[in-house]
Amino acid sequence: MKALEQISDSDAEKIGQRLGIDFNFFTVGEFKEALNLELNAEIKEGEFKPGEYLSSKELEAIGRVTMSHINVFDD
Repeated sequence: MKALEQISDSDAEKIGQRLGIDFNFFTVGEFKEALNLELNAEIKEGEFKPGEYLSSKELEAIGRVTMSHINVFDD
């Protein structure tokens, strides 16, 4: 995966497909925004470095954490 500081729409859609997300409840763009918030939080916490190359498994893990937040704060 390319070096990331922001997750793209296409990456967000791929992550969503791998996680089996139903985009009838929110858009890919909204999911991308949530992914980028989580990515930035993890960068801030030192989990990743800005511009670091992230594997598809790391991106999927960010997606899972993002979905856990969405499910907890369902509004």
